[in-house]
Amino acid sequence: MLNFPLSLHFSKVGTTDKPLSFYVFLKDTGKYERFLCGKCRTLFDRIVLPTTNDAANTSVKHYDMTPQHIIKSVDTSLGKLRIDKIDLLLLHRPSPLMNFDEIADTFYALRASGKVLHFGVSNFTPDQFEALNKHFPLTTNQIEFSPINLDPIDDGLFDILQSYRISPMIWSALGGGRIMTEKSENMRRVKEAFNTIGDLIGLSTEATIYSWISRLPCNPVILTGSQNIELIKKAVVGSHLKMDFIHWFELLQKIRGYEVA
Repeated sequence: MLNFPLSLHFSKVGTTDKPLSFYVFLKDTGKYERFLCGKCRTLFDRIVLPTTNDAANTSVKHYDMTPQHIIKSVDTSLGKLRIDKIDLLLLHRPSPLMNFDEIADTFYALRASGKVLHFGVSNFTPDQFEALNKHFPLTTNQIEFSPINLDPIDDGLFDILQSYRISPMIWSALGGGRIMTEKSENMRRVKEAFNTIGDLIGLSTEATIYSWISRLPCNPVILTGSQNIELIKKAVVGSHLKMDFIHWFELLQKIRGYEVA
């Protein structure tokens, strides 16, 4: 399903023996880049290094998709990390002023220079992804998806990505923590549904959510920003267990509050 080796495995994560897809995401602000360069440089040959073309730092927040800004962002990241190439560059959020021809030309130039190996986008709609992908072959779309945000199922984005054999990157898989902590009736219903199925298949609530997401045929790569090793273990375990077909639809029905038509 992948057109880029998004799964880069370690044999051990803490005390778990499950393989982990390991990434270090960088921000254009340089804060994380400086930390990574100082603390994790010895790992650079074993991790995937994505970075983003982040919001422009001006008095009015906006996303600058001009060739000049994209190239400057790449050069800044390379300089701060003291490396000669970036594994994956993501355009972070679309802009009404993005010019697909200019972006594609910039991507081709960066790839030819060897500075960036692969290119993707972040939070693009199905139409936006299709439009840019026609100009340049994209690697991924990093999007929000969780049991409380089913938009990529409903708007056809997952179907489009699957048709291209492109794996989406999933952020906020636990709904920003709301599923586990919020006390609303809707959140309690969702959490109880995953608790029930989790008890049946021997997984925690969090791991059951990761398993439910991983069952999607678009082969999603689920991201976690947690520094809690126990939560990371749950993510790893859940992501590597293929959920039963019936359990998956039972959870979908509980989430929506009605059965499929």
